[in-house]
Order: sequence, then C-alpha cells, then structure tokens
Amino acid sequence: RSDPFLGGRVPMEVDNEQGVGGKHTWRWHSERRMQIPVVVIQLELVIEWAREDLDALLAQMDACQIRTRFFAYGRDIDECRRKRDWLDDYNSAEICSTRLKQPEVVFITDRTLAPALMHALFDGYKQQKAILLASPESVELSRVAKDFGFSILDVHPPSERRPFTSALLCQRIVQAILDDHDTLVIGYLMKVSRAVSLAKQGLIHFHASDGVCFAPVEPTLDLAHQSIPFQMILHKATDWSEYDYVDNRVCLKLPPAFQSHVTRRVFCDQVDDIAPLMRRSMFASILAEMMESSLAMGESLKVPGTTTLINASLEGSLDVLEKFPRPFIIKSDAACGTSFSHKMIVVRSFDAESIRKHIVRSFGSVRDLIAQEYIAENDGYEMKVYNIGQDIHVVRRPLNAPSLDSVALKTAFSFDSQAKPRSRSNSAATNRESTPNVVNASTLTGARHQALEQAARWLRDKLGLAFFGFDVLLDTGGSKDDPRACAKLAIIDVNYFPSFKHADNAGASFRKALKEQSSKRHP
Repeated sequence: RSDPFLGGRVPMEVDNEQGVGGKHTWRWHSERRMQIPVVVIQLELVIEWAREDLDALLAQMDACQIRTRFFAYGRDIDECRRKRDWLDDYNSAEICSTRLKQPEVVFITDRTLAPALMHALFDGYKQQKAILLASPESVELSRVAKDFGFSILDVHPPSERRPFTSALLCQRIVQAILDDHDTLVIGYLMKVSRAVSLAKQGLIHFHASDGVCFAPVEPTLDLAHQSIPFQMILHKATDWSEYDYVDNRVCLKLPPAFQSHVTRRVFCDQVDDIAPLMRRSMFASILAEMMESSLAMGESLKVPGTTTLINASLEGSLDVLEKFPRPFIIKSDAACGTSFSHKMIVVRSFDAESIRKHIVRSFGSVRDLIAQEYIAENDGYEMKVYNIGQDIHVVRRPLNAPSLDSVALKTAFSFDSQAKPRSRSNSAATNRESTPNVVNASTLTGARHQALEQAARWLRDKLGLAFFGFDVLLDTGGSKDDPRACAKLAIIDVNYFPSFKHADNAGASFRKALKEQSSKRHP
C-alpha cells in the first residue's frame, strides 16, 4: 500500500489467513541476511544531541558501505507535521553541510510503523539485517521493530561521562553487526576525513573481513570508557599536531584517548616512536645513517644533501643559502601538522631579494627551515613506498612539482606539494594519464626494487614502526640518452601513516599486519 509519510509503495507479502490474535502474519523471504546491514536512525535524536557530529556519522557510514535510513517518529499525523516543520527549520539554519530533506527522511506514525519498518528491512525482495537506533521511550516502535527481527540499540541522552558522538554511535553499530565474537576489533584514532579516505580504499571497514573489523575511537574519552573494547588501535597522532611559535617546533596536543595507561599494549605504533618523522632534519640524519650502514644500498640509492636553518634569522639563512649548491629546495623543518608543512621553494639561482620574498610569503615569520638538494633531472614521476607491517608496496605517480624549464625565467618559485598535480611540459609524464600505477619490473630494475625494499626494512627496524612511507625520485643525473642507465633513486621524504593510496591489495596487508601485531601483544 502507499502512504503519504512513506513516499512510496512498500514491498511486502501478507498471508491471507489470520494469524494469532486475528492479525495478519508476515511471510519472510528465505534469502540469507546480508552481512552489511541497513541502519535505521531516529533523526530527531541525532539532531538534538549531536547535530554538529552528523556529517561525521554519515561520512563514515557511507565510506564503510553501511546504508543509512533516517526517520522521524510521531504518534500521530499532527505530531509528524510538527517534526517536519522542525526539520525544515533545522535545514534552513545551516548548522552543518548535511541536508536531510524528503524523501530521504521518512515520517512515520503508530499507524504506519509496520509497513515503514518492513520497507527498511527489505532491499527489493531480499531480506537484510537491520539495526534500529531509537529512543527507549518509543515503546511501540521498539516492540514492532523487535517483532520484525531488528537489532535494537537504545539511544540515551548524553551525559558528562557518556557524550553522544558519531564515534560512539559507530562503535555500537559495529557491535551489532558482529556475529563472530572471535573477530579482531581494531580502533582507528584519526581525523574523520582521513578515516573516510581509508574506508573508500577498503583499508578499514565496519564488517568483518579475514577476521578483522574496524571502529572509530572517540578521542575525548579514555580508552576504558569507549563503547567497545579494542584489541589494537591504529592512530595518526600527527592529526593533533600544532606549531609552537615560541619554541619554534611542531608539538602534539593529544586528546584523552592517547593518554590511557593501556596505550602501549594496544597501539600498533607508539607515539614516541613517530617523533623522528615529525622533523625533516631528524629523518635526514636517519637516512644518512642508513646510507652509511650499507654500501650495497649506495649503489642504487642516494639521499639529497641537506642543511638546517633552524632558528636562524632571515639574513643568517640567506648567508647559508648563498653557499649551498644550486638548484636547491627550501622546506619547513616541521614535516606535518602546520599550514606550511607542504610549502616548497625551489631556488635556481641565488637572488637574496627574491628568496626573501618567497620565504616570507610561504612561511611567514617561521625560520625553522631546511635546504635540500633539488632533484631537477628526473623522469617526471615520484614513487611512494609504503610499509605495512612486513609487506612493502611501491606506487608510481606523476610528480606534483613544476619543472625547471617551465619556470626558466624565474630565479625562485614556490608550490604546494599537496596541491592538485600540475602539467609538466618537458617531462616524461607529458600527455600520460595521471592515474597512479603500481611499479612493476618495466619501471625498476631488480636491483633498484630490492634497494627500496632493503631501505624499508632498515627504516622499519630503526624506527620500530609498522605503518610508514617514504617518497622517492629517480635522479637521472642529466643523462638524456638513457636516463635510467646512471640514475639513482633519491629518498626525499619520510612520513608516518601515509595515505596508502593505490597500493595494490593494501587491505589484505593491513589485516595481516594487525593480526600479527595482536598475536605479539596478546599471545
């Protein structure tokens, strides 16, 4: 039948015979319930208690392929109309970017409870698992939903000890999804946009895969007060990094979830161990140590020469830069967590006034900088080396930096390494597709690929980290005839918990690494 509050016809079948108590009985379809459920949420509760968190909830649910349906519940039509007006007021207030308008929101009354819930329960004619988040005061709603086989999650008002957040809601949903109590539950503690990116790549997911599932950690709560117990936790602590303009250094302002007494047991990587990767001068020293430790790596790899300008005055920095071999690139020593961490200045020829203007424009009053040899002669691509546990992935993609020839008349130019890739008119990347591709034997010789893997293993042992990456350029050394004949791979940057984008079969590596880490911590 159709109903004005449902916005369409509800697929269902009703037996002709009367059931117990004179009521019709529903004939359930025989298909096996889907592992990934539909989540039906009483909208007015979320808006009332966590309206600023609604975007985060929807983004994570969508990225993890959890279908979400919202409803507003009133005992009669008049109450539903009042809630419709209230929702219109909410949408016009522009409190968040999410706009929930009809028919995305179903308005239901006691009279339309049964068909509305049946509509949510069926995808076409396939019965699916369904989870209902509703107020415990909606007694009739919960009763009917329970009769239809919904998993009921009562939603209570927030309190000082138990806030109402998207992370805690997602944790309860993951608990309701899990059928196997042996599943390894991994928490992720990072900004929502990063988690959404990982979920879209299939690296984190609410449902169980290979015995592993994921759920967000609520950062404002100690780990002991989360809604779900986590066996292990992935984190990106640098999402909470800030620049201290007094001490001229990047520092971490970590929320309570990082300060639990159990972090050393459940964190995959310890926060203290990522400190060397927060400053470019520190990991430049580590890379230099790595090169000294192995002559074999030196045959295929190189580390660009680097000098520090930390806490130097602008004039003092210019004096140092005047003596540095050109071309060179100027970066902030802070590798992450600032608005200028990815600002770059390339210097072709020394002009003090031009360099001064670029430094002030890119870094403001910050003088915590480094200068590094610029790999000007390259093949137009960069390689991303990702370490995931014991697995190593190499991805090749167009380099996001202008070529020197394209700015030939400038003594210095600046760019943002995280901005949208630019075209490179003189590079090997010209007119090629911009989609990154996994490195294969045609791109790297066996010796060079082995050198990258050796470097990843050395850094893994040195840093004690399971999730990190480094950026590599092929320094052709100016050879035009056969650029790969005398080329070396230059390691130009190292970072903790990178994006892992386009790494082939990275999801399997993630789950494998997490299970290995868990077995070591919880034998």
